[in-house]
Amino acid sequence: MAERPVLLVHGCASSFERHWCAPGWVDPLVDAGRTVIEVELPGYGEAPEPHDPEAYARSLDAVAAAVPEGTVADAIG
Repeated sequence: MAERPVLLVHGCASSFERHWCAPGWVDPLVDAGRTVIEVELPGYGEAPEPHDPEAYARSLDAVAAAVPEGTVADAIG
């Protein structure tokens, strides 16, 4: 049975690269056979930086959009 993918959501004032890659979280997960689902929240890392404050209120939409429909994943955030 394949391992569930793992969804990684970075913290405030961070990015996927800074929060998960740089400190070395991603490689051990991949080495253990986990598929990593990357989430970049609006305004961080390479994600668009909206000027409408309402866009940040919908940050959960960015998380949901990163997970393929019907996928069950473990999540770390």
